[in-house]
Amino acid sequence: MIYLAQPQVGSEEKKALAKVVDSRVLASGREVSEFEALFAAYLGLKPSQAVASSNGTTSLHAALAPLGLKKGDEVLTTPFTFIATSNSVLHAGAKPVFADVDPETWNLSPQAVRKVLDKRGRKVKAILAVHLFGHPADVHALGDLCKKKGLALVEDCAQAHGAAGGERRVGSFGRTASFSFYATKNLPCGEGGMVLAHSEKEAAFIRSFVNHGRGPTGHEVVGYNYRLNNLAAAVGLCQLKKLEKLNQARRRNAALYQRLLRDVPGLTLPVERSGYHHVYHQFTVLAPDRDALSAELRKRGVDSKPFYPRVIPQEPCYKAMGYGRESYPVAENATAHCLSLPVHPGVSEKQVRFIATAIREILAK
Repeated sequence: MIYLAQPQVGSEEKKALAKVVDSRVLASGREVSEFEALFAAYLGLKPSQAVASSNGTTSLHAALAPLGLKKGDEVLTTPFTFIATSNSVLHAGAKPVFADVDPETWNLSPQAVRKVLDKRGRKVKAILAVHLFGHPADVHALGDLCKKKGLALVEDCAQAHGAAGGERRVGSFGRTASFSFYATKNLPCGEGGMVLAHSEKEAAFIRSFVNHGRGPTGHEVVGYNYRLNNLAAAVGLCQLKKLEKLNQARRRNAALYQRLLRDVPGLTLPVERSGYHHVYHQFTVLAPDRDALSAELRKRGVDSKPFYPRVIPQEPCYKAMGYGRESYPVAENATAHCLSLPVHPGVSEKQVRFIATAIREILAK
């Protein structure tokens, strides 16, 4: 089976883990602090601006915490992503509202966002932009909208480690930003997250928030135990050193798919917009009969999955909250036809060619 995800871990990670075990300091400590500092530097930020957390969802919650959201406040986000994005808004005490996505990148459409902002008025306090599948959202247009409307821009970078808009890496554009280090990500720790804050004061608040609200005078806010441990951080440090090389492998695989599949009738391939750097967390295509294609690929030993098979407002728990009445045509079309193919660094050129040939044969029937 050619798997859809396969963490590239080996002897370096084993040595790093053994070192932590031998130290007997398994909780948050030196490795976590070093990981925070190096990750901040990777984004061109100061060490004090990065705060590690236990996973991507807790990092999203922590990224929203400094905004002071309250009941009745709204955060505008995308309906086409993993449910943790909008769930974090609920965890922060606000209401998620949705805007449709761009038909090429499947990220938030600035035009759709403007329409929702005009409709929702002052209820919307922030835009939570996801850099879906490794392609940056339109951070420039969304950032301009936030400045004009007095909103906070928060980046969900869970799938975009190393992606960039111009000369800046994602995670450095928003008031705050969140990363995930789940086992399938471009930078995996098993579980883990990182929060970045533009303001060092807000970063200090986040650092307290993820550690039970501890501060110089005691427990100063009602916080959470969202701490990262040294074991996960040790793996993260190893992966960070490899990240650029691993992302280059993803880009090579994606470029090969593009060459081999560009003329297949009915198949829509992902794009890389001019001025943006795509890191291909997923290589996601749109196919006329997605489910049939996936089933035939599995028969040939190729793993593939629809990320994501429905828009968030159509999830049962959201429909129970009264969502599901609004329509998001572009996002809904994507959910009906999307299929992610193996693109990770462990996939060889031979395997990419095998998968592409299989797709051509299946769709030719």
